[in-house]
Amino acid sequence: MPEQESTYDIRIIDTNINRASQVIADEVSAIKPDIIGVSVYVFNRTKAIELIGLLKKRLPDAFIFCGGPEASADGETFLKVGAACVIRGGGEEIFREILDEYPSLQGFKGIIESVAPRYDYSPYSDEYFEKAKGKIAYFEASRGCPFRCSYCMSADGVSHYAAAKVKQELLRFKNRDIRILKFTDRTFNYDLPYAKELLRFLAEEFEDDGIGFHFEIAPDIYDGEFIEIIKNAKKGLFQFEAGFQSFQEKTLIAVNRRQDIAKSNEFLKRTASGNCLIHADLIAGLPYEDIDGLKKSFDSLYALAPDEIQLGTLKFLKGSLIREQADTGFFDVSDKKYRYSTEAPYEIISSPYLSAEDVILIKKLARTVAKLYNSRRFCQTLKYVIKEPFAFFKDFTLYAEAVGAEMGTIRLDKLFVLLYGYLIKSHDPKYIKNLLKFDYLSSVKDNLPEALKSFDTGFKRRLAKLGIPPSGVYAFDINPLDKKDGAVCLRFDYSVRDAVSGRYACSLVEL
Repeated sequence: MPEQESTYDIRIIDTNINRASQVIADEVSAIKPDIIGVSVYVFNRTKAIELIGLLKKRLPDAFIFCGGPEASADGETFLKVGAACVIRGGGEEIFREILDEYPSLQGFKGIIESVAPRYDYSPYSDEYFEKAKGKIAYFEASRGCPFRCSYCMSADGVSHYAAAKVKQELLRFKNRDIRILKFTDRTFNYDLPYAKELLRFLAEEFEDDGIGFHFEIAPDIYDGEFIEIIKNAKKGLFQFEAGFQSFQEKTLIAVNRRQDIAKSNEFLKRTASGNCLIHADLIAGLPYEDIDGLKKSFDSLYALAPDEIQLGTLKFLKGSLIREQADTGFFDVSDKKYRYSTEAPYEIISSPYLSAEDVILIKKLARTVAKLYNSRRFCQTLKYVIKEPFAFFKDFTLYAEAVGAEMGTIRLDKLFVLLYGYLIKSHDPKYIKNLLKFDYLSSVKDNLPEALKSFDTGFKRRLAKLGIPPSGVYAFDINPLDKKDGAVCLRFDYSVRDAVSGRYACSLVEL
């Protein structure tokens, strides 16, 4: 390294996997770079391989290197398609060395193990902040994970920046018009005192900023002080992604995830429907959890009322222990084996515990949960109709499929009507209509679908007689707030929206 820091002309191309590789290659080639770095993850692996091949042909003299989880686990593939160098682990220091040694780079060929990064510089430029306006930005306070979950690639030890350095960097995000700052830490709260210090800092410094903060946490690592910091923070300031994965002790042990289920449950009981948004994860396809076991896990999580439930499917990442175990038949039962796609993202096809048909149904059910539950647009209706959560979402998924509705693309108004048609087969149509009408107006504003409209216009005349402005006022045959019979009028205030649920405020109108 030179004694003084050198200045380089570095360009960052912020692109996405939906753009054609040829178009991205055109953009890179127009710059005529000497050195090209590519970060490779599960989601962009295929695109990265194609792009590296194109760039090698167009810019044969450019030095191409890559890093990231996929490159670290499968370096030879990227060398074959045109990369000169693959960095395993953190690449900050080696990247500096590559810049300083160019064009003499004979020592940077093949697969190179990284060294510990120095963390003495900021990766955030004015250009970065400009591009992040109104969007999600990303921040790293720690790297790696102290746990050894067999399906994960982050279990390579963990380290974090000094709290003073992190706070200094975080202050740079103030007044930048960033919607969410998402911490990339795999387990933000693994060091509880450190996590509490940062949460307190954010709660104090960003109370009047429009930004929100997202963290991935282990739901069983907390204390009373941690909970109090969350409860006392501005509503909507924090979002937590809590990895439950399963409620079956045997399953968690099988994937090396030592988690206190009872304490995790208590975390949700103390934080759900509070100041912060709680997103809870389950993974379908884990060892020893069949469809009945998954149903129990889902129903247990649903009962705890997180704001969102993600029902993901198991992935067999390159280099992960569970992939090795699947390949060697570690979990085989009789003639039933784990089967998974060999193409990224390496999703499960079937297992000794789930048939291929089970896995397909679970993926469809997950889309239904996202549309109905995670959207928080159907809160009152779902509270009224759901007794057995997994069974409900499964049955509605099959109903929607039978009538040709696609959960991934259905319009919101059509979804309300679809759910109405499904529910009136087994519930009082008056209650269903009024609850869906309330949910629609609470979350979508006006323009009710015809199926949910009330044709009694008498209340409009009464409003006029009493001099009450009719804007945002609607009549109901029942009180959707307490489910009691008797006509009521509600006013929806579309200028006031809850910071966590996203639903609009409403109040009774006295006639």
